[in-house]
Amino acid sequence: MTRKPGARRCRARTTPPPGSRAGLGYLGFSHYEENRDILSAFAVDGVPPTTATITDGSYPLSRPLFIYVNRTALADPEVNDFVRYYLAHAEALAHEQQFVPAPRAILAQELADLPKATAR
Repeated sequence: MTRKPGARRCRARTTPPPGSRAGLGYLGFSHYEENRDILSAFAVDGVPPTTATITDGSYPLSRPLFIYVNRTALADPEVNDFVRYYLAHAEALAHEQQFVPAPRAILAQELADLPKATAR
């Protein structure tokens, strides 16, 4: 994995305090992936956090990220262009920022439904 200039590894924040054997913390999946050597993931009902279980929603301690745009703003060509760009490139942008991307089918459907939102 390549890092952006100035980016730093979060090891200091993910290292438990000395003498703490039962520490519990919540952090983003990308931080866990980068620190697998010192962290243990928490499986819920036997479901571990993985890209697949986060994407399909079976890992219950994950959540999607949304953008919200009202219809009035969406009528603005610049806003509409931004939303189109975002939906068309969301998967690559998510990977670039170390997020688990939304499923392609959902992104494609949202992009296809965008004209309906602006037609109202």
